[in-house]
Amino acid sequence: MKKIFLLAVLVCTATLQSMSEVIDGVLYTAETLEGFPSSASDFKYAIAWPSDKNTITSANILSQVTLKVMITVGSWSNHDLRNEYVEVTLPVTHVADFSGCPKLTSVSIPNSVTFLYERAFAGCHALSSVTLPGSLDIIPREAFRDCTSLTTIDIPPSVTSIDYQAFKGCKFLE
Repeated sequence: MKKIFLLAVLVCTATLQSMSEVIDGVLYTAETLEGFPSSASDFKYAIAWPSDKNTITSANILSQVTLKVMITVGSWSNHDLRNEYVEVTLPVTHVADFSGCPKLTSVSIPNSVTFLYERAFAGCHALSSVTLPGSLDIIPREAFRDCTSLTTIDIPPSVTSIDYQAFKGCKFLE
């Protein structure tokens, strides 16, 4: 029982390490909807994160990214599992936790993005310029909270909801 558990932990660790890449200061991770990926088609989208919150100054998020990912092929019952690496090109549809990036001044988000995480840019005190995509329909809770340098932001017509305190503390926002 312990050997099987250890194998599962090792496979999980290797899988997580192989599904990301840093491009121009932005870390992109490949995401699956469930379980261990067994084919390239199991990967559905990529998420954008800051690679280093302390040094990133601008984020021009890509609309798609090609990542080398690991898939697990074979059979558990026959004990012939093996890992293979394949390249997948995925749309970047989610923007995650850029909150608290002290030097981040500008962000450009492409139309492929349909989802911002709550507090995605909260506390980015130097952030003054944001381009939101026309594909976005919700600005989530506290997404830009305490972005004290933010002066203007164009909200696209696609946005149907601005959640609680999305812009609280943005003292220069017009």
